[in-house]
Amino acid sequence: MAFLMTGWSQAQQREAMEYRDQHDRVWFAWGAVKAHLHPASPLSPQFQAPWYPDPGFFEFIPKKPGQFRINYDAMVSAGRAANRAYRDLKMKAAAHFNVPNYDPDTDQPTAQMVHDIGPEPLPLDPILAARAGNGYVLGLRDFDPKKPGDVKIREALKRWYPAQPEDREGAEFADAEFSEAESEAILATRGRKRQEAARVAG
Repeated sequence: MAFLMTGWSQAQQREAMEYRDQHDRVWFAWGAVKAHLHPASPLSPQFQAPWYPDPGFFEFIPKKPGQFRINYDAMVSAGRAANRAYRDLKMKAAAHFNVPNYDPDTDQPTAQMVHDIGPEPLPLDPILAARAGNGYVLGLRDFDPKKPGDVKIREALKRWYPAQPEDREGAEFADAEFSEAESEAILATRGRKRQEAARVAG
């Protein structure tokens, strides 16, 4: 068997690979040298955005190495289900804690309710905006206060994150940080790609 061969090591069968989503944003991960399909480590975004999608909705594309798509439709369906369930929990908690005239569609849960039922699910606004190609939520351009869509996304994320959205860029992928050796390998890979691009351009 291959893994019993002299000199074989799992590390030698992997390399720092570049992956791109359907928005052509660059992510890095350790990938299998031969397969070049599914990453062998969490994907790390090489860009900044106010929101990052749940990696559980990443779908790698067969026969297209280094490419994957984010299944926003499945994410929206899951988000709607989570919000419906949380609405029911808010109603029950409001009744339990005798919160008068509580409207689960417009009123924020009290601290006592949150302690009992947990925090609200992620608002659908950033997911819907990303699916529609909003450049701000995708990290493709800066926030524009003149664009109502940008303002809506930022306000939704402020409700979700205790800090400003821009203060949390990359926080969801903190566990995906690479070791010093892995970072050096990634930088080396980037350098090779830039050299290749320069040769082609020349």
